[in-house]
Amino acid sequence: MKRLVNLFNLVCLTMCVQFAFADTPDWVDNPAGYEFTATISGAVILDTDGSQLGDDGDIFAAFDEAGEVRGIALALNPPFGPYQGTTVYEMQVRSNAGGDFITFKYYDASEDAVLDIQETYEFIINDIIGGVIEPWIMHVGVSYPTAPECADDDAAVAPFTCASAVGSFGCNFDWAGNLIGDVCPVTCGSCPEYNEGCMDDSAVNYDSSAEYHDGDCTYCGDDDAAVAPFTCAAAVAQFGCDFDWGGNIIGDVCITSCNPEACAECEDADGDDICDDVDDCVGAYDECDVCNGSGIADGQCDCDGNVNLGCGCGEAGPSGCDNTCGSTLENDECGVCGGDNSSCADCAGVPNGSAEVDDCGVCGGDNGCLAVTGLAATGGLNEVFLQWDYNPNAASYN
Repeated sequence: MKRLVNLFNLVCLTMCVQFAFADTPDWVDNPAGYEFTATISGAVILDTDGSQLGDDGDIFAAFDEAGEVRGIALALNPPFGPYQGTTVYEMQVRSNAGGDFITFKYYDASEDAVLDIQETYEFIINDIIGGVIEPWIMHVGVSYPTAPECADDDAAVAPFTCASAVGSFGCNFDWAGNLIGDVCPVTCGSCPEYNEGCMDDSAVNYDSSAEYHDGDCTYCGDDDAAVAPFTCAAAVAQFGCDFDWGGNIIGDVCITSCNPEACAECEDADGDDICDDVDDCVGAYDECDVCNGSGIADGQCDCDGNVNLGCGCGEAGPSGCDNTCGSTLENDECGVCGGDNSSCADCAGVPNGSAEVDDCGVCGGDNGCLAVTGLAATGGLNEVFLQWDYNPNAASYN
């Protein structure tokens, strides 16, 4: 059993990584779209564990409240100084007017994740922030919009101060094209009222209507030591949450006991600090990303059910007459693997044919070159003479 405070606590406000898995973002800088710039001459990005980010493929960018890109940083590698050999980012932040609220995001290529940056910036024309020696240290974590600061601009009414200018001329006096009340809002009591509240939805006092974060969030947890010798549960039961205990209102130090529904306990069977009723997987994901799955089955080589027949996972097995991977060889008519039928061809080139070269050197011939022609017999009863044509192909005559 774990309390919701274990899921969303004050540490999470400043340290939890907020990210979305994504392909490389298609962020594009638009220098021609804005008239003014402010320069971040040096910024260092720290992960939640305090390690410095800045690998190949990482991207650091600025955005306005509409989500439009207002600048993309250039990664520097200082050859000197305390950050020598590490990644320090330089960025031109763009705007068409001072006062724009700027937030930052960081794409971590190694994790394929877009991370929020805690720090924000109110645009000042020609401003310079940080440097490679003393960079602006920025942190991965939750980022909430904060209300613009309301302050007097004494320089706008120089050589007077706002107090003396208002005292002498009043708030509605036009000073070099500016009403004193516009440049001296504190002295004139004209600071705008912003809708501020706790924007962390894990807090007990989360305000869903707030437009700006005031940082005043209350989180579940009881401080029994603050109401000793009582416990929070006993102190609340006996005195209530509004009782002043040694300078502390009990409700301020006994948050859980005074907000039992908001701080209700939840089941967390798998111990992953996520309540089971909102946990996508009560248990663990296997290597195939299946909740409580059994992973790759025996005899298979991947999550798609493929097997390895000897030529790689999911690939066809050995083939061909030579029984090798990827082979298409076949036996020829002579029974030779990958042969060309020549090893058993007769003199006519017919595989396994019967044609032979005769004594005359003719394939399939009938030895016609050895025939006897012009044979004639002459003589009498007791003597016969034979006569025939000369044949140079005949070796001898008998």
